[in-house]
Amino acid sequence: MFRNHESLRGSRRLIVVVSLLAAACIADDLAIDPVGEQPLSGQVDVDLSGDSFSPDVITIKPGTTVRWVNVGPVLHAITPERPTQTGVWTRRVMQNANEVFQYKFTVMGEDYQYYCERHPNMSGWINVVDTTRAAPDTAPPPCTVYSTTC
Repeated sequence: MFRNHESLRGSRRLIVVVSLLAAACIADDLAIDPVGEQPLSGQVDVDLSGDSFSPDVITIKPGTTVRWVNVGPVLHAITPERPTQTGVWTRRVMQNANEVFQYKFTVMGEDYQYYCERHPNMSGWINVVDTTRAAPDTAPPPCTVYSTTC
């Protein structure tokens, strides 16, 4: 009887681990490449309001200009996570209401993560898509626990 109990507990642990891995894969796929979302182009505004960027995640085409607009009179420092990354901007401090900082993204296939030095939970992500790759004809296969795509 003890042996069956241990086996059952081990099976439950395995189910929990598999479920968590599957959920992480699904969440990762949705965050990176939402189905049907088209990359933005031209000019995209990101509002700095209180302690958040809005929107905090954007997907754009190369040549798109992102404008960060300080909505209120709160001091913000828009800082790239990787300041030596190809095509990244230089840290920018914004302290006045309606102050604007803009940057044109030209390097395709790059992801830019950034944050506000003054507000530790304030972060954003810009994905500059590679427009030279052909779009797939079908959706990617579903993520599985044993897949290398997770």
